[in-house]
Amino acid sequence: MQAFWWYWQHPRTKQSLFALWTLAIWVGSLGPAAPQVVDQGDKIQHFIGYATLAILAYRLWPYTLRVWLFTATMGVLVEIAQSFTPNRSFDPHDMLANALGAALGLLFIRCYSRWRQS
Repeated sequence: MQAFWWYWQHPRTKQSLFALWTLAIWVGSLGPAAPQVVDQGDKIQHFIGYATLAILAYRLWPYTLRVWLFTATMGVLVEIAQSFTPNRSFDPHDMLANALGAALGLLFIRCYSRWRQS
């Protein structure tokens, strides 16, 4: 377990996971839309995706407001890019899900960090 924790804390690991997750969001958001199994399931995907992005970003830059602004801005840019992508559309509800997911991800990582330090 100690080796895993060291690897999780390594700067290259943090950078790589953040870069791969960011790329996955862009590719997944601009590629062909997946069929929805659950009503409003894409909002759940947005929420979880941006919560994870915020957690990974916070591990690189532990500045809550900056990380939230970065992730929320990325969510807006993705939605704007989708408006120019065939078979995709601009959806303000997706932007809201992105921003709320990022906020919850930051709340989670901040609570976890404080719990781990105590």
